Amino acid sequence: MYGQGMGYSDWMWGGAGFMHGPVGLFVMVLFWALIIGLVVKLYQFFFSSKSRQNGSSALDILKKRYASGEISKAEFDQMKKDIA
Repeated sequence: MYGQGMGYSDWMWGGAGFMHGPVGLFVMVLFWALIIGLVVKLYQFFFSSKSRQNGSSALDILKKRYASGEISKAEFDQMKKDIA
């Protein structure tokens, strides 16, 4: 009545199950890569976008300073090279 092993029959744990072999390994790795990628994207969406909305990037600040006449063209070009 029972197959080999710890009393489990072959229909449950043995033979050619769905997740056995290299195909099962590929599906498992793909599944976890998608889950991890989704978590990373959600983190970036919720936390990175807030900091970009509230603050300005260094280049945006530099452009505003140049537009207001606070710095010259030469200073703007030099600072732009420094932050790039």
